[in-house]
Amino acid sequence: MSSALDVRLYETAAAAPGICSHDQDLIVDLCIDAVAIALDVDVSHRGRTARSAVQLLLAEAVPHLPADNRGELARLCELVVVRGL
Repeated sequence: MSSALDVRLYETAAAAPGICSHDQDLIVDLCIDAVAIALDVDVSHRGRTARSAVQLLLAEAVPHLPADNRGELARLCELVVVRGL
């Protein structure tokens, strides 16, 4: 994955209230993994797949991440899959 994506993910995660550096690392890792998997699967809506996967993964792994921040991260991952970064 590109370092530009890492930077955007870290910036977005850091903007969320109450998120420590460990959580930021976990968020970035989960997002990058979801993007990589979405790019490899043979489905018609890879972007939607990435967005949904990120929403679910973050809801389970970092439940204290606010929904609006989770949604922003999920949309960023969707855009990366659809348009690249």
